[in-house]
Amino acid sequence: AASTLASMQSKPGRRILLVEDDPANQYTIEYLLKNDGYEVRIAENGREGIEKAGAWRPDLILMDMMMPVMGGHEATRELKGMSEVKEIPVIALTAAAMTGDREKALAAGCDDYVSKPIDQDQLFRRIQHWLARAAEARATRTPLKSLDPSPETADPTPSGAEPSDLASSATPAPEA
Repeated sequence: AASTLASMQSKPGRRILLVEDDPANQYTIEYLLKNDGYEVRIAENGREGIEKAGAWRPDLILMDMMMPVMGGHEATRELKGMSEVKEIPVIALTAAAMTGDREKALAAGCDDYVSKPIDQDQLFRRIQHWLARAAEARATRTPLKSLDPSPETADPTPSGAEPSDLASSATPAPEA
């Protein structure tokens, strides 16, 4: 229990708003986040996500892109236009990992992009990265987008490649 408490204290920000309409994804992502010590609230569509973000002020938003009522693209554009929440990092989550989807999510105002099915390690790396950048932005009173560009926003895997594929190809060949 002491290591869990230390882990919670070492991470900046603990509040994550998950905007996701699929109950199975809600359950899985919420379980992973809560198990790692995050406080999680769920919104089932973009409209509800905007309302909850304004009222609760999470440290980070995980935003599904394809939802009923209001999708993630429109919701993110609205959030980034609201002065009280525009500096909250938004990570797009989508199963539609087609060419151009990442660019559309970033153009809508998302700060990063993670495709489904979710790679737990990648998701946690991205969350920790953006929470740290948001804390830096607050501490320096610098807009999040004004900080040095992040390598995390670059697509970490070539189209169609899995992270495990890259791990084996990134290992240098032994010298003869």
